[in-house]
Amino acid sequence: MDISRLIRNLNIVVRTLKRQINGPMNKLGLNDSNYYMVLRVYDQPGITQEELSMDMKRERSLVTKSVNKLIKSNWIKVKNDDTDKRVLHLYPTELAREHHTELMGILRDNNETGLEMLTSTEKTMFLQLLQKNH
Repeated sequence: MDISRLIRNLNIVVRTLKRQINGPMNKLGLNDSNYYMVLRVYDQPGITQEELSMDMKRERSLVTKSVNKLIKSNWIKVKNDDTDKRVLHLYPTELAREHHTELMGILRDNNETGLEMLTSTEKTMFLQLLQKNH
């Protein structure tokens, strides 16, 4: 198989899924990159920005910029660590808790659409292949 063709096709799928998820996320003031932060903070209240950055495999400066936007738009709140004031812990706000089910539904629908052409076995295999990268 031609690896450049595989990568091109993966990029097409990723762009399509991003475009598809942005519609409903934009209505909530979120997008394809920062909704995941809201969900991650909801699932792990008190996560640090450093942990979030490592989890997302993104540069700290990009995560900091997104976190600041999410703080301004009231999706997450931040508290300084008790012992090291440089460490920031992130928590979901009431807005994040109110919309958690809706966000998960949008994500589920997007995932189902993106994988609808695969059989159950292929979906399992695809997930296993993706996890090899972590």
